[in-house]
Amino acid sequence: MPLTNTTCPRPTWRAAAPLVEFAPLTPGAGDRVLIAGGDHGPPLLLARRLGRGQAVILNGTGAWRWSLNPHDDLSAERGRRLWRRLVRWLAEPVQGEPLRVRPERWLAAGGEPVRLFATLQDERFQPVARAAVRGELSLAGGRTRPVTFEPAEAGAYVATLDDVPAGRHRIAVRAEKGGRELGRATSEFAVDRWSVEMSQPLPDSTLLAAVASATGGRTTAEGAIDGWARRLETSAMARVRHESTRLWESPWLFAVMVAALGVEWMWRRRRGLP
Repeated sequence: MPLTNTTCPRPTWRAAAPLVEFAPLTPGAGDRVLIAGGDHGPPLLLARRLGRGQAVILNGTGAWRWSLNPHDDLSAERGRRLWRRLVRWLAEPVQGEPLRVRPERWLAAGGEPVRLFATLQDERFQPVARAAVRGELSLAGGRTRPVTFEPAEAGAYVATLDDVPAGRHRIAVRAEKGGRELGRATSEFAVDRWSVEMSQPLPDSTLLAAVASATGGRTTAEGAIDGWARRLETSAMARVRHESTRLWESPWLFAVMVAALGVEWMWRRRRGLP
């Protein structure tokens, strides 16, 4: 079954190896689908809350092939990053407070949107849905900015911040439901001055092929660059510039005419002509 969504670019999941032997699972109200099957298929990777903790369900076999895509230079790194972040996420301390807020990345790249995740639960550690979750972002320069979280899965809320300047920032969040405060939480994150383009200079063949296909271009392997370059259509690099000027508006022509009339007038005066 093909894959869709999550943290990698969409062309990457389209080129990923499919999973097999999956079961027809139906996500529950509190489940979070991390990787969904294409064509409205069952979820392939989903997180489920169990008591005070959570577990991840991998629906199908063959996930090890995600790191062996011969057409993607970064497939191995993406595979390691996926499982590394997944294990780190599961190993986080169990949420003991009613409200918790955390950034998607503690250090975000400059120019990229910052995503904040808030989770809300009651005294029985059950997710609380349809609550009003709002916050205030304290920027590094002393300015503040209101933040509104949108509901996602049951008990989960997401906020996306654009145009966040570089520096270290603090977010304070408050959750309410039915006029009653359910919890408060704070967190911090930093925005780097460097962009994602500078932090990952390695070529991404899958993304480049997608860009070439969308714009009508072509891609090739490194060994065939000479033949590929010879087939490119050439265009003239020199540009001819045309300018037009009316003669009667030329200052040089006006000066010549005035000089000629002056010489004629002097000659006629010497000859005694009128």
